[in-house]
Amino acid sequence: IRRPPRSTQGVSSAASDVYKRQDVYLTRLTIAKFRSYAHLEVDFDAGLTLIIGENGAGKSNLLEAIYALATTRSPRASTEGELLSWDATEPVVARVAGSAARADGEVSVELALAARTDAQGMPLPSKSGAPLTSKRLRVNGVARRATDVMGKIGAVLFTTLDIEVITGSPGTRRRYLDFTIAQSDRQYARWFSQYDKAVTQRNALLKRIAKGEASSEELQPWDETVAQGGGAIMAARAAAVRELQALAAEHHRGVAASDQEYADTLKIGYLPALGNVTLPEVADPSVIEASLRAGFAALQAREIGAGRTLVGPHLDDLSITLRDRPASAYASRAQQRSAALALRLAEADLLRQRSDESPVLLLDDVFSELDPQRRTATALALREAEQVILTTADPESVPSDLPVPTATFRVMAGKLERV
Repeated sequence: IRRPPRSTQGVSSAASDVYKRQDVYLTRLTIAKFRSYAHLEVDFDAGLTLIIGENGAGKSNLLEAIYALATTRSPRASTEGELLSWDATEPVVARVAGSAARADGEVSVELALAARTDAQGMPLPSKSGAPLTSKRLRVNGVARRATDVMGKIGAVLFTTLDIEVITGSPGTRRRYLDFTIAQSDRQYARWFSQYDKAVTQRNALLKRIAKGEASSEELQPWDETVAQGGGAIMAARAAAVRELQALAAEHHRGVAASDQEYADTLKIGYLPALGNVTLPEVADPSVIEASLRAGFAALQAREIGAGRTLVGPHLDDLSITLRDRPASAYASRAQQRSAALALRLAEADLLRQRSDESPVLLLDDVFSELDPQRRTATALALREAEQVILTTADPESVPSDLPVPTATFRVMAGKLERV
């Protein structure tokens, strides 16, 4: 992640604010009864931390814990009950706590998940079979909501599964976008929570109308609530995609430099679910609200028949192209990986630019699946990041272009040893 230039001559005052960056890095992590870890305490330094371990040793679980601390959610668990200790034979409380150094002083964040139990003290299962949980969050020892925790310790997670942002479902791309925006904009997470609840209520009403248990006139207040929330979310997404496009294109030129035919051609576009309405290049939330209301009116009969809301940000997508063709269909696996890396690097840049803080970069065995040229290019892009925590099963795959590690650990059976 490139540091901004030292000189800001000729740059507008708004743009020059980007250069007043605060370096943030994780200093301590404590884990208890989380995934494969019964208990773990580890201190970190700024710079590069290398974590070595065989597949299945717990490397990914460690980075998942840090990312959950930063975002209040796991990037890969379908339910939070999956995060509870694998070896637990009784109701447990999983806990992840961390401290980070910041320019304005140290901050501590804690995430605790408790298995919910019945009258006999037995865990209550979710639909997936994992226990139902309750979540508690604290910042500097004070209970906080998730929206107040996000961004306290910014983090970007790189994994070998990032290619699914290119090849996977629209939902995967929406999650990428939502996690990026929510860490830099607390209001966004609030909008999204309110919008999600409103859509759930509106969908329930649509089903009741289809059964003759309610009238279509009852949709009006829910149309208004969903349109207001949807307008705010879509405007925020449109703005973020414009920024990500420029940042990702620049990083892609470096990461994919060995593939000259494609290096300069990465494009990211926002595909808002507004029916047949086209979103203006710079869209005001009120303009989008009006478009959503028009969509509800035009599609009311279809929505009642389907029993669900057919326009809105819950159906948005991103277009990701190389040489103006969908990267998911026409790009090679290596080209898709380059695009995915560029998107993660752009995410880190966006967080830095919006918050003036450098996020912690978490790389989960990423280099093992890159060719030598892409390894080198990615390493050069990471050289000046304030903190990188990198896991690998094969130390030989770690390029020498990265800085010398400030610490190296080996993970085995849920334990970490400094080597």
